[in-house]
Amino acid sequence: MEKGTDAASRARSGEALAGAVAEHLAVAMGEAGTEEFAAPFLDAAQTLGAVQCMVFAYDSDRARCLLARNFVAGAKGRQRALAYLDGWYRQDPLYRAALAVNHRHSHVLRFAEIRDRMGAEYRALFYDSLDLGGKTAILVARGALRIALNLYHQRPDGPTGWEPNLHRRLCALAGQVAAAHFAAGSGPSWPAPLAVLTERERAVCQGILAGRKAETIAGDLGIAPSSVATYRRRAYEKLGISSRAALFALCRS
Repeated sequence: MEKGTDAASRARSGEALAGAVAEHLAVAMGEAGTEEFAAPFLDAAQTLGAVQCMVFAYDSDRARCLLARNFVAGAKGRQRALAYLDGWYRQDPLYRAALAVNHRHSHVLRFAEIRDRMGAEYRALFYDSLDLGGKTAILVARGALRIALNLYHQRPDGPTGWEPNLHRRLCALAGQVAAAHFAAGSGPSWPAPLAVLTERERAVCQGILAGRKAETIAGDLGIAPSSVATYRRRAYEKLGISSRAALFALCRS
């Protein structure tokens, strides 16, 4: 009887999680192409069990970061985004796979499905040395846009509390919503990854990207230089980076 009760409880929990994800994605879809998209979309990603969420767009000769949000303080690997965008993306099996996806199609891949396709050096640098247990990658094509939505999990076999097939279907839906947003091409004037930040955090990062010193940024915003340092730290924590160089790499168009 207890086993049956536990199964029923897990089913109800899974249904509640699925309902919450669907609600978040519905709101995000309504905000596709606007600066209000990031918040509900990231709520969906976190409900899907992500401890970090990143979206990369791929062309034949470059990779761009469209979204980066770290949900766990102190996570490792903050310099990895810089290395990845500076050329290591070419060693990522998802890079070629994303370029091959057909328009409006999507593919959902678990870490176990792509691990053996990684070169040993790439796998050691971007996975084995980090605290990321596993990930779900969603590859989506929308017109000329090819993206990979990466949801990183603490467990190699995915997040707890989910029926695997249901989780896979909702991840595919999240990928399509992300592609609709980024394909809209009419977002805000600031670099896309900064959408996850507060207005003040974003302003500080924009000042850094413009080459201004902390004192100048403080004067422009009417705050103390120490506050600039605080907003910068918070922004870097959310973006999963720890340096100006990484910020420039993330925001490179």
